[in-house]
Amino acid sequence: RPSDIVIDGSDNLYVADYLNHRIRMITSAGLVTTYAGSGLASYADGVGIAASFNRPAGLAIDVSGVLYVADYNNHRVRKIATDTTVTTIAGNNAGLVDGYMDRSRLRNPWGIAVDASGAVYVSDYSNHAIRKITQDGSDWLCETISGGHGVGFKDGKLEEAAMAYPADMAYDATNNRLYFADRNNNRIRAINLS
Repeated sequence: RPSDIVIDGSDNLYVADYLNHRIRMITSAGLVTTYAGSGLASYADGVGIAASFNRPAGLAIDVSGVLYVADYNNHRVRKIATDTTVTTIAGNNAGLVDGYMDRSRLRNPWGIAVDASGAVYVSDYSNHAIRKITQDGSDWLCETISGGHGVGFKDGKLEEAAMAYPADMAYDATNNRLYFADRNNNRIRAINLS
């Protein structure tokens, strides 16, 4: 079951193959290969098919061709370098904890987007929150930028906004705005990042 797609600068299409626990690549000529993932519903960093995912849900790609994956059932955000090396940049089991790399916790990340500076945004589906992940030297810092107070609906700043199962998202570089599908509220919401 494909759950998300992105296209790189060479017109290669990448697919989050949710139930096959893989990231697939489809070239402009139509050749389909496994880009990363062993096919086992498990967790392992590694190169290409030596890495494992558990229901990868969302994909984003940066200007240099690096992929970011919302690894839904592993409660982690993964990075796939252009040489197919998979590393974890946020998450360590289910929870809602801000912090560096494996000390941070998410619960079923779904949508993912990346801005021009390389900041990664994630819809933290079962935490009803939007998270931001930024590189700090060799480490990555995960922070909650909206929601995280349980199911609800309310516009406002971090300490007051509420949502219900945020899913897919997109970043608008022109307006520096993040859009997300607020699934159980049946709404499209926006966060002004500037």
